[in-house]
Amino acid sequence: MQTAPPAQPLTASRSLFAEPTTNGYRGEPAARARLIKRSLYVRGKDVPMRAEPHAKAKILNRMPNGMEVGELSRREGWVEIRHPISAIEGWVSARRLSEMPRQTDEAKTEEQPKPKRKETPGLEVLSDAAIIAKLIALDASAYSGNCRCPENRDRAGRLCGKRSAYSKPGGWAPLCYPGDVSREAIARFRSEGGR
Repeated sequence: MQTAPPAQPLTASRSLFAEPTTNGYRGEPAARARLIKRSLYVRGKDVPMRAEPHAKAKILNRMPNGMEVGELSRREGWVEIRHPISAIEGWVSARRLSEMPRQTDEAKTEEQPKPKRKETPGLEVLSDAAIIAKLIALDASAYSGNCRCPENRDRAGRLCGKRSAYSKPGGWAPLCYPGDVSREAIARFRSEGGR
C-alpha cells in the first residue's frame, strides 16, 4: 500500500508563489520546481529583470514600483527572482528590492483601524474571464508607453503590430491576451480577496 508523500512546508508565512508556474504563452519550458525563499518588493520605476546577474545582461522584463516578487537565490549583489504573473525567472540588483513594501504617507501617520467592509449577501464571485480582464488592466496600467500590445496605436495613430513590447524579445513582457494569464495568477487573485 503506497502512502502519499508528505506535503512540503512553505518557507514564507504568506507567499504569492506557493506553486512553480510555467510561461507557456512565450513557448518556454515549465519552470523547475524551485521553492521561493521569501517575498521581496520592487523599489523604483520600471526596474529591469535581467537574464544574468550583471548590469549588461539582456533585459527579460521590467517591473513597477511595489510589485511583490519571489526570491530564488542570491549572488554578489544580485537576487534571482520569479515574476508573480508571467513566472519568468531572472536577476535583479539587490539594491532595487526591499523586504518590506514601502509605506504610503497615510500609513506613516497615525495607524487607524480600517472600517470593515460590509459583505453584500448573494454577492457573486467573479468569473475567470472577469479576473483575467482585471489582471490585464492592472498590467496595462503599469506600462508607460503607447505600444504595449500589437493592437495598440502609436502617437501618430498607426497600429503598433510588430513594434509592440509584446512582439519584441527582451524588455517588457506585457499581458495582452487571456492566454497570457496563468491559472496560478487567477487563483492568487482569488486567494488575496479578489472576487
